[in-house]
Formats: sequence, structure tokens, C-alpha cells
Amino acid sequence: MTQPVSPMMKRFLLLRCLTEGVVVAARQAPGRIGNRLDFSSVDLDFRDLSGAGLSGLSLDQASLRSATLQSADLNRSSLRGADLSGADLRSANLIWADLSGADLSGADLRGANLRGADLSGADLTGARLSGATLQAARLADTVGMSLHGALVDHTTVTRSRWSEGRFGELCQGAHFVDMQRAPMTA
Repeated sequence: MTQPVSPMMKRFLLLRCLTEGVVVAARQAPGRIGNRLDFSSVDLDFRDLSGAGLSGLSLDQASLRSATLQSADLNRSSLRGADLSGADLRSANLIWADLSGADLSGADLRGANLRGADLSGADLTGARLSGATLQAARLADTVGMSLHGALVDHTTVTRSRWSEGRFGELCQGAHFVDMQRAPMTA
């Protein structure tokens, strides 16, 4: 029987791989969710992971507060419940990433590719999304959302709470394509 790996050891292994230039990625068939490399609950606060290859990893419940992930590849990664508050995710590849329940408050997502990403239940209070691509993203039950300058195409927005301000101001410069209004519920 194998012993579970502690979050401290996961952090050490992940950082060691990244400093040695090893691409840490789990190759998956399209649409496949299982068999992710598990780095859940790892603490990477304030780390510079710019350009890191982290596609297909499980970083559920990870702490990445104020981390720099500029141009990082997090394609198909799972970041459920992760703390990314204040993180720099400019131009990050978050295609089909699972960010459900993540804290993205104050995060910089300018130019990030969030195509097909699941942001259900995420906290986007104060997040900067200008130039971000949200095609086919899921934005159900999000908090503090402002789509100022974002590309919003084939995106589902339901039961979300917008930042304070008028809707038009919150979406100024946003490019909406093929949107459908969800049915109103009491």
C-alpha cells in the first residue's frame, strides 16, 4: 500500500521539476478528465511560474495567491477551489480548465484564453478580464463579475452576481457573439 504524498513534498517535486526545465504536464486524450498528475493542496503563493507548462495537472485547492503565471500553460488543468487571488495570469492558456469555486479576486486575466473553462462559483471580484477570451466558458453562480473588454462568445452566464455598477459599464468594450439569455427564475 502506498503512502499519500504530503502537500509539502508535492510542492518540492513540482518546483524541482520546473527549475530543472522539466515540462510538468499530463497528456490526455481530448475530453478525458482522469489520470491527472495530482498536485492538489500545494502552496505556491508568490511564486514566479511564468511560462510554466502545467497542462492537465490537478491543482485542486492549491494556494497560488499573488503567484505569477503569466503565459503559463494550464490547458485542461483542474484548479477547483484554488486560491488564485491577486495572481498574474496575463496571456495564460486556461483552455478547458476547471476553475469552479476558485478565488480569482483581484487576479489579472488580461489576454488569458479561457475558452471552454468552467468558472462556476468562482469569485471574480476585481478580476481584470480585458482582452480575455471566454468562448464557450461556463459562468454560473460567479461572484463580482465584470466583462469589461472581454471576448464573450457562446458563453453561458447563469445566476451570476455582477460587480457594482450598471450592466453597460461592466461590459464596456466586451464583444458578445451568439449569446442566449437564460430563462429567469424566481
